[in-house]
Amino acid sequence: MPITIDPELLPPIDIIRLAQEGHLLRAERTTPEGGVPAFISSADRDRLLTRHPEGADVASTERAVHHLLAHAAQGLTATGEGVVPARLSLKTDLFEDEGETWISFVRDASTAVACVIIGSRPVLTDTNETPSDMHRAQP
Repeated sequence: MPITIDPELLPPIDIIRLAQEGHLLRAERTTPEGGVPAFISSADRDRLLTRHPEGADVASTERAVHHLLAHAAQGLTATGEGVVPARLSLKTDLFEDEGETWISFVRDASTAVACVIIGSRPVLTDTNETPSDMHRAQP
C-alpha cells in the first residue's frame, strides 16, 4: 500500500536556503521514483564520519536512509489510513549505540515539495527556526 504525503500538511522549512548555506546535505544521490528527497544535517554527517569512518560514504548513507524510510513506511502502512506524523523515531545504531534516529517530514517553504530530514534529533519546525537551532532537542 503506497503512502501519500500531502506537502501542505507538513511543517514548512527553508530547505533550499539551509542546503545552500551548508547546514543540510543530500542523503542520497537521486530520489527514487515516488520517493521524497532526503537530507541530513552537516552536524549529523560529521557524526557519521566519526562513528563509521569506512562506511560513511554517499552510497552507504544512501542505503541507510532508504532502509530507514522503508522501515518507517512499513510501520505507517501497518497502522492503516491517517495523516503521516511530522516526526518519527526509531532505535538504531546509526548515530550512537541504541540511539534514537529521527525522521522529520517537512516541506520546502519556497517550493512546497515534501522532504525528509534524517537525524540524531528531531527537526524543529517553528517559524523562528535558525540553522544554529535546527536540531535543538524538544523540551
